[in-house]
Amino acid sequence: MTAMFDFLESLFHRLFFTEIFLNSILSRLFIIYVNIKQQIMRVIWNNQLIAESDKTIVVENNYYFPPESIHQSFFEQNNKETFCPWKGKASYYNLVHGEDKAEAAAWYYPEPKAAASNIKNHVAFDKSVVKIEDI
Repeated sequence: MTAMFDFLESLFHRLFFTEIFLNSILSRLFIIYVNIKQQIMRVIWNNQLIAESDKTIVVENNYYFPPESIHQSFFEQNNKETFCPWKGKASYYNLVHGEDKAEAAAWYYPEPKAAASNIKNHVAFDKSVVKIEDI
């Protein structure tokens, strides 16, 4: 039994680092762990309501708000981009209100990988900058 376990563990470690296997596993985990919330969630920044929805999606402990739920007047495009191995390339927004600006405080995936297709263009927020609450 130990030999079989060692073989399977070795096989798992070799396969784990291949992109195909990783994407397959992560897409399954994404389906399992994504939690579509039914309560109304809102985002407050600079004492202003900047997003509100009852259709947020929680991924990796971040609330993703549908694009139609954000108040566009508070958002301006930022040139920052980051990459997640299973979600793809993230683009960023600055939050602006009058003279106040929070750089790269929100992000979204304009063309996510297949495993994250249901958060396409949904906006998540830096929790150290905004307040996210349910009502």
